[in-house]
Amino acid sequence: MLFKAPVIQGLYNLSDEQLEYQILDRSCFKEFLGLKKSDRVPDSRTFWHFREQLIAFGSIESLFRSFNSQLDKSGVFANEGKVVDASFVDVPKQRNTGEENKEIKEGKVPSAWKKNKLAQRLDFQNIIFPLMDNFLDNSLSNCFDLIKNQ
Repeated sequence: MLFKAPVIQGLYNLSDEQLEYQILDRSCFKEFLGLKKSDRVPDSRTFWHFREQLIAFGSIESLFRSFNSQLDKSGVFANEGKVVDASFVDVPKQRNTGEENKEIKEGKVPSAWKKNKLAQRLDFQNIIFPLMDNFLDNSLSNCFDLIKNQ
């Protein structure tokens, strides 16, 4: 089990503390390590100490070389993974006042909006997209000019 833990650690680029947490959190990691739900997970110091012993005895390189060759023979290619927190978080909803809605429908920026609120409420359809189109048009025409002049 202690040899399999650094495999997870290397594939997911985890610190010792994160390794301990992720093993506690993810049942697939526990299953890979051969742990049951009720089994205790070694703490981060245990992982660190085991790795340091492997390094001290000079066996970590040969162990991983052997492990990687077995993966290669089996046709398994290990790629790095990412652990992503995909939690849903409630955020406050911002609502326009009736007067602001009226000004927006008239194509105006509400006069009550301060600089910070303007930055949050940029109208992509009317502001960002035309800017992008203008940039792309200019970039394309510059590219065509360069090609014509060669």
